[in-house]
Formats: sequence, C-alpha cells, structure tokens
Amino acid sequence: FISQCLLAGGIKMDNSSKMGWYYNNSYDRSYSWTGVNEFFNYAITNTSLVGPRIKQVNVQDVQVGDIVQLVQYGEVFHHNLLITKIIGEKAYENILLTCHTFDVKDKKLSDYFIKNIRFLKVLN
Repeated sequence: FISQCLLAGGIKMDNSSKMGWYYNNSYDRSYSWTGVNEFFNYAITNTSLVGPRIKQVNVQDVQVGDIVQLVQYGEVFHHNLLITKIIGEKAYENILLTCHTFDVKDKKLSDYFIKNIRFLKVLN
C-alpha cells in the first residue's frame, strides 16, 4: 500500500535490479515494494533519482504523506502506515493514518498498540 501511494504521488520505480523498488506483477516485484524492513533498508540508503528516499525523524518533523512504521508484537517492524492528516500539534492522538492491511482511513496513531515506532520523512 505504501509503495502504491508513493508511486501515485509521483515517485518513479527503480527497476535497476532485484534490490530496486518496483512492481510489474505479483510474481515480478522487488522485496522493497512489499516488505516493511526491506522498504526501510532500500529507501534509507537510496541516493538515486528514482525510488523513494527517506530519513528517520522524530514525531515533530513529520508531515502529511510521511510514513509511520510499527512493531506491535515481536521485535521486527511489520506495519507501514501513511500519515493522511495532522490535526493541531504533532501528538499521537492528532496524527491520523491510513493503511490497507486492515483497511482503515484516518485512524489515530494513539489507537494503535505500539511496542516500537519509527517516523520516516519522504524526501522526494
């Protein structure tokens, strides 16, 4: 879902290798297109003009269109959510998220059980 949103927002696919960021069909896609940690590892180190580029920030630096990644159980980040609204000051109860895993739109970040969290600023 996050990759689809970034593509719709104008970020171009990176078909340079299997380690790029692309989706041709359900059998021909990069790991970073669908995997939470693979997306993070790709986008945090990407310096190309194609594919997403991100940096990890604190909650005060996020904007609509940025990404939240969660650990809700275990130790591995497993959930990408798109920030779709921020109402007032940047606090968990004011950041609204949309995701496809459970088909939610504009759910408060404070409504999630959070074991660990990272905020990702989309740079391109």
